[in-house]
Amino acid sequence: MSVKMFYFSGTGNSLLLGRRIRDQINGAELLPAVSLYGSMSKRIEADAVGFIFPVYSLDIPDFVKDIIEKNDFSCAGYFFAAVTCGGDPGNALNSIDRILRKKGKKLNYGVEVKMGDNSIVYVTQQEMLEQRLKKLEDISAEIAAKVNKRETNGQEYGFKAISAIMKHVINIALSVYFEIDRKSVIKEKCSLCGLCVKVCPVENVKLVGGNVKWGNTCKRCYACINWCPQSAIRFGRIEPAKKQQYRCQGICAADIIYKGDEGQTINNLDNDVR
Repeated sequence: MSVKMFYFSGTGNSLLLGRRIRDQINGAELLPAVSLYGSMSKRIEADAVGFIFPVYSLDIPDFVKDIIEKNDFSCAGYFFAAVTCGGDPGNALNSIDRILRKKGKKLNYGVEVKMGDNSIVYVTQQEMLEQRLKKLEDISAEIAAKVNKRETNGQEYGFKAISAIMKHVINIALSVYFEIDRKSVIKEKCSLCGLCVKVCPVENVKLVGGNVKWGNTCKRCYACINWCPQSAIRFGRIEPAKKQQYRCQGICAADIIYKGDEGQTINNLDNDVR
């Protein structure tokens, strides 16, 4: 029986969790969610499908929502999700269940996993982060065991009105107060290494005429700002120091970079990538 797991990860939390789960599930394949990105719907041939992604503003990322809505998962009879978050998972599991139900399916098993916060605005304390990472092996083993047996939570993923309200408030704060859509580089710091271009999952960052430019398809994964080796990227009011940048332990930038459907080799990556 085949299991396909799709992950979305800007700084490595969901990728690390996905790898730990995959290694303990019979016949599991771990794939980047960006492999399903685009205008054409793809038919997923699998008995079971899993989604592993971070919580954004107390909900499912729009990027993941669009991928699930646009693609064909009709072959699968079992769905599971593991959502990573620094704090409250909000309506993430409820949202994915609702999307699947519109397709005549449902979320059979869903779980939240506390890891580091990658938002730059909030920083997970190192002691707490280390405690969470120590628990990851047991957590991933438990998830894998339930998926192998095709177990369910036996619960409804209820809608939380307060989380929906807070999502709206958080998004307003990010857009209006922090102005995170107004991206730029600190030129005296930027070395034009191009790593921000490579880690962007949707090719929204480009080097143009010796300058870093952002397009209009940002998915707010925070990969570019967190992986910049010079801490040279600003998101509006957010200008992180190195101690604020978040990169999941055990994951390097080369792991984050999407290599295409055939897994082409990444070239010209210097030591800063690692």
